[in-house]
Parts: sequence; structure tokens; C-alpha cells
Amino acid sequence: MKTQATAEIEYILQHYQIGELVGFQRDERGYINTSYAIEIEIQGARKKYFLRRYKQGIKKEELLFEHSLIEHLIERGFDLVAKLIKTRSGDTYVHQRSGGEDEEGVFYAIFEFLLGDDKYTWVNPDFDDEELNSSATVLAQFHNAASDLIPKGRRSEPKIINLLPSISTNLARYAQGSRNTAFDAYLVEHLDLIQRSVSRVINALNEPVCQELVQLVIHCDYHPGNLKFRGGQVIGLFDFDWSKIDMRCFDVALGIFYFFTDWEGEKDGALRIDQANLFLTTYQDTLKDRPGVGPLSAAELKCLPPMINASNLYVLNWTIMDYVNKPVDPDEYLIYLKHSVNLIKWFEDEHNRVHLEREIASL
Repeated sequence: MKTQATAEIEYILQHYQIGELVGFQRDERGYINTSYAIEIEIQGARKKYFLRRYKQGIKKEELLFEHSLIEHLIERGFDLVAKLIKTRSGDTYVHQRSGGEDEEGVFYAIFEFLLGDDKYTWVNPDFDDEELNSSATVLAQFHNAASDLIPKGRRSEPKIINLLPSISTNLARYAQGSRNTAFDAYLVEHLDLIQRSVSRVINALNEPVCQELVQLVIHCDYHPGNLKFRGGQVIGLFDFDWSKIDMRCFDVALGIFYFFTDWEGEKDGALRIDQANLFLTTYQDTLKDRPGVGPLSAAELKCLPPMINASNLYVLNWTIMDYVNKPVDPDEYLIYLKHSVNLIKWFEDEHNRVHLEREIASL
């Protein structure tokens, strides 16, 4: 008897001309979408692909945005992304309606299977200097390749400067809906601290110097868990469904948050400034003296510290939204919440802020 997943995958494969399903394995690493590594056989040959069922509620315009980015990157010679497989009708996705005309239904897409090692997740990555430098280089190359894209569709999420006030509103609302768990108690205990941080970041990013920063299509989820490695080098970049048009500086700041905040013991939430500066130096050197978007400007570097704080708040908001809207493990999500709160506390220390600002200014 077929499982529900088998029947679902076979139904989607009817829209493609890539062969018959031999086997599949669900990707357990994802938090947002449901994905499978699938093995296909055609004319006696077998090949692996990656099938994604997008999260419920995604809009067609968001899917078009993501897919136009992937196709643009490939056209620009950025060969670290998985090619989209076209359906029999020439589309990059399958849309299965679930009811009335107003319902978005469910979207699927099939990608080439990216080779390489899935070495890390977004939590506590233990990478070496070679992987660090390669990751910085790839982010710079991605920004350069995406800098001239005029995407199809659009991502519905606001830009970070417009999203921060709603994060503040969400925090206040979520804190009132306690489930009597340790997660809820910790959030309520630190709500004022978080709200002060949101206000400070909003004020900092509303300064004139931060108002005219370079904007382009950013990845918006650039972390070691979305990279594939081989021999110390990044050979694959994936998960573009959070991509949107926003400040390039925000994407770099998100990368710094994901790569360089400690997760263990008393250091949890502390920013490893020396490693972050190595990352930034490699990023800058990659874009120096070459056509395109160019290195981070003096204004972008000045706005980077509050952007790192904004990145932390962005991920903290995801943590709380996931906790509120999904049947997740409160203990697991309490780890994420404490991590973000600890970084807020790190930024509260003037010595840490001044050290970070001086190191970035030295670039």
C-alpha cells in the first residue's frame, strides 16, 4: 500500500518528463517547507532531484520572485545554485489548488540535486577559516550576480526598516498569549529588554546615513545550513524562498549573526568580532576592483552594527512566530529565544558596541 508521501510525489511527477519514482527521503532539516530527495529512473538510468512542497499560504508572486532569481543567477554564471526543472507545460512549478478560486492551494517545484556535504545547520556551526573565507566570497559573488536583477513577482515581507515596528507589535501580542511554558515565562521576563532593543535599532536605522544604502535582491537566509561544502569550499547555495529586495547591508549583517554568534555556555549570544572582520575583509576584497555592486560603502559599514542587531531581532521574531503558530518543542525554541536575548544583552554593553564599531570602521 502506498504511503501518502509516495502518492503525493508520484502525482507531482506526472507533470514532468523526468522518469519514474524509484525512492525518496524526506529532508528533516527544513523548518518552513516540506522537501524530499527523490530518485528517478528513466531508460535504465537513475538520477536524484530535489522536490519541494512550499509552505501553506505562499503566494504565486513570491514563487515567481524566487524562481526568477535562480534563473538570473544561472544566466550570470553563478553556478552554485540548483537549476529548476521545467514541467511539461514549461512552468517552473506545479500548482495544486485545494478548493475555491480564492484559495492559493499548494505549490511544488523540482530542482536539480546539489552535490556536496550538508555539514552544518544554522545552530552552532563549527566551521574553519577556509570555509569562512569561501562563505564570504560566495555571498559577495551572489550579491554581484543578483545586483542587476529586475525580478518577476514580489516577496510580500516588508523591508527590515519597515518590518521592525510590526515586530514590536507582534512581541507585545505574543507575550499576552502565554501557554505556561518556560518559553513563555522567559519571553515575558525579557519583553521590556527586547522592546528597548527594537526601539534603539529603529532609531539607528532612521539616521540619514542609513536611509540611502544599496538595495538589491538579497538571500535573507544566508547561513552555513544553506550551503554545501567540499574540501573547505562552498560548492552549493540553496533556499532562496526568503529572498527579497532590501538593503545589501542587512544580508551581510544576517550572515554575521548566523556565522559568528556563540551558542555555548556563558558565551552564548556573544559576537566573535575577529572572525566577523575576517569575513568582512574577504567580502570586501572579493568585490574590489571588479564591475558590479562593489564593496560595502563607508555608509554601509557605519550602519552594519545596528543591522546586526536588526538581524538578531528578525530571527527572534521568526522564533516567536514559529512557536506561536506551529506545534513545536518549547524547550528547543527556548534555546533559540535565549540565544537572541543574550545577543541583545551583548549589545547593551557599551564596550562590546564600541569594539565592534571600531573594528568595522577599520575596514
